[in-house]
Amino acid sequence: MNQKTNKEKTGAYPLLNVLVCPVKLDKVPDIATGGTRSRRHGIVLSMSAIPNLNEQPEPIAVQGNMQTILIDADSYEDLREKFIKEIDEMIQQMKEAAEEMKNEKGTQKVTA
Repeated sequence: MNQKTNKEKTGAYPLLNVLVCPVKLDKVPDIATGGTRSRRHGIVLSMSAIPNLNEQPEPIAVQGNMQTILIDADSYEDLREKFIKEIDEMIQQMKEAAEEMKNEKGTQKVTA
């Protein structure tokens, strides 16, 4: 299959959506060189929480431009631990948001 790209067909240039980390990565000692280096592994995480999913109209829609973070570590185990910590933090925030919504609904019923 020999399909032509847009560039070959029309002269249009392809573009990429790129996320850039605006801060310098932490450096760790590198015993092999005696200098410093970035951590060995990274994972990009982009998540959005939907508390009260059961109350949302379908089709479910989420923003495509949600915050994305880069997690780095020197081992897969550390990377997994940091990843899980981020998920746990998001779940805690969801619990707090759900509790606030519950309290707001209770307050509205009392004042109504």
